[in-house]
Formats: sequence, C-alpha cells, structure tokens
Amino acid sequence: VGNIIGSNIINIIFVLGASSLFVNIRFDNNSNLLNESQLLSIAFILSHLIFIMSYLLNKSISRFSGSLLLFIYIFFIYRLLQF
Repeated sequence: VGNIIGSNIINIIFVLGASSLFVNIRFDNNSNLLNESQLLSIAFILSHLIFIMSYLLNKSISRFSGSLLLFIYIFFIYRLLQF
C-alpha cells in the first residue's frame, strides 16, 4: 500500500512539474475543474470495471476488453483537449 500511494504522489508531482515547464497552470474560480474531475472519475471507474470483469471471467484481458480500454483512453484524451 505504501508503494502504491508513494508512487501515485510522485507521479502527480512529476507530471505537474513537467507540465508547468511548458504551460502555466492556473487554478481560478471560473475553471472547469468539476467537469474535468467528473470525466476523470468516469474513465477511472470504467477502466477498473473492465479490468475486474476481465479478471473474474477470463483471468486475462481479451481483445474486446483491450479495445474498450483503448477507446476509453482515446475518448478521455479527446475530451481533455476539448477543455
């Protein structure tokens, strides 16, 4: 558990740090953080449900599950670029 939490914190810090080298990151009251966090939550939940169902049913990730995960990722990136 410590490795997972530590890894997530370090990943967030490195990603925000690297992103801020190229683009100013501002947080204001008029931002769409609620919409972005909802999108992130939906993508997170869907991807984990696919992983759990694939594990319980097949003990592996099928081509269909992989395609769904790829579609969720592409849709997620597309929607992030829309904000």
